[in-house]
Amino acid sequence: MTCPQCPFGDLILTWTPHFRGQAAKPQPTETVLARGVSEFALGYYALKSGWRGTLQDQAPPPLIKIDLKLADGRPGRLLS
Repeated sequence: MTCPQCPFGDLILTWTPHFRGQAAKPQPTETVLARGVSEFALGYYALKSGWRGTLQDQAPPPLIKIDLKLADGRPGRLLS
């Protein structure tokens, strides 16, 4: 999803519901989480070493941090 009028990017989550059984496969949905994003970084929390910029283990981390810089200069942080 792009916005020709937007000079900066949008942070978009594309997701598909997960159902068990014989139900028809649902279509993916796009949800805009933030508009006007100029910088984006992910951080992963490791129990032994704290926040890291790269994922070292095969197992999912207990926390994921999303740092954003918005076009208007406001910082943003989302924790998952």
